[in-house]
Amino acid sequence: MSPPEGSPAVYPTPTAASYGPLLDASELVVVDAPAATTALLTELAAERAIPLGAEVAAGRRQARLTVSIDNAAFKTQAYRLDVTAGDDGPTVAVRAGDEAGAYYGLLSLAQLVDTRGATMRLRTATIDDAPGFIRRGAILDPAPTTGVSTPESRAELLDRVRLGVQYKLNFVDLLREPWPELVRYCEDHFVELMVAFGYRDALTTDPRQRSKDILAAWLQAGARSVSLAWDDIPTTHPEELAKRHAEVFDDLYTFLRSRDPGVRVSTVLPPYGGIPGERLVGSEAGEGERYLALMKAALPDDVRVFWTGDGGVFSARVTAAGAQAYADAIGHEIALWDNDAIRFSQGRLPCSGRAPDLATVVPTYMGNLVGDSMWSGTNGEFALLTSLFYTWNPGAYDAPAGGAAAEQILATRGGASG
Repeated sequence: MSPPEGSPAVYPTPTAASYGPLLDASELVVVDAPAATTALLTELAAERAIPLGAEVAAGRRQARLTVSIDNAAFKTQAYRLDVTAGDDGPTVAVRAGDEAGAYYGLLSLAQLVDTRGATMRLRTATIDDAPGFIRRGAILDPAPTTGVSTPESRAELLDRVRLGVQYKLNFVDLLREPWPELVRYCEDHFVELMVAFGYRDALTTDPRQRSKDILAAWLQAGARSVSLAWDDIPTTHPEELAKRHAEVFDDLYTFLRSRDPGVRVSTVLPPYGGIPGERLVGSEAGEGERYLALMKAALPDDVRVFWTGDGGVFSARVTAAGAQAYADAIGHEIALWDNDAIRFSQGRLPCSGRAPDLATVVPTYMGNLVGDSMWSGTNGEFALLTSLFYTWNPGAYDAPAGGAAAEQILATRGGASG
């Protein structure tokens, strides 16, 4: 999407940016860049109809692009983009802390290109940018109930992932076995693809070997991130419940690690929402707190725990203080499972009510946009885009402006993805 004449815009809004005039250029040509970045640029240019030149040629007023990776100067996913006037056309430089940051610089660059006229034009700019939330994503699966992968549901999901990636999505929760095209796309575009397994007390009551066989098949299919879930059950008799859950988790965690030492393991626990000491989901006074204290000691240090916010299952407001209270109670990194994404989608409301400083406590955001009912018209896309605008730059996010930007993008895109 090209920025409107006189109104430069990059979405999600960068941490810091200044814009100048548009410069003519016949095409964009890579002077120097990592091979993986060049491949992603070729893909991006095809999607955005940006003309690419094969080599630098004198007298053609090309936009000359240099991409460099500097881990010492930039944190992960951060980048600096400079577009300036040169003697033979615009000079474009992207510096980043890693290949993901370089890609995000290219995504921002693509939004500065105007291809509506006879000649490509490129807006001058200086952008210094880095994400607020380290992981930004959603549950996007159109067919979670049966878990059956049809060609139609796979295509719908992949199209939703592609839309999100254009606006710096890098986290997806899948409720079924992954397939090669999705795995490759996520790996190539710096997306953590997490598969979720378990519901209510199924992990405890189902035959253990059956669970291991399913998890082994998912790892074989390419999963590198797994969530083991106990949700929507009460925490009655918390000591007994935590003992059972800790034993099952330890067994499945050890099994997963034996199959793939690098696999990321997360969990959803029964008191998954609310604030300890005030109210926790599915818990009478004190029960959820005792359960969390026992699981705090039982879970390995590297396990990520999902939380649904201050209000419980649904949370109109999510605060850093509420997140810190839950993080302290469970003693592990927590991630926001945002069920209010359902409300945002159904009401076509921009993501709102999430604190601007939430990312200081919660590194991961996952909006719940599961099932076809969330995707009426372009409602799902609207909710996804506004959540990505928030999670990239939560301190500067403005819900009405984010909603207007999402509407503009979807109008230009021309229809629903699913």
